[in-house]
Amino acid sequence: MNDHDLRRVLGLLSQDDTLRAFAALVLGLPGDLPPKALHKLATGGLAARDDDGKWRATPERFRELLRAHAE
Repeated sequence: MNDHDLRRVLGLLSQDDTLRAFAALVLGLPGDLPPKALHKLATGGLAARDDDGKWRATPERFRELLRAHAE
């Protein structure tokens, strides 16, 4: 991981649509989330689809980034 990965994640959380979608996933309130926002979150490592197609937040991405930058 590099600075680009960190900037990408922070950039996703600075956008209203992706921030709202991430918050909804974390809170377990997915509802009708915009597919574009979910795709952006997935490409940034902040969301993933389970085998049943259900979206979930992947907050472990933050731990990965912190570990990579702590070294």
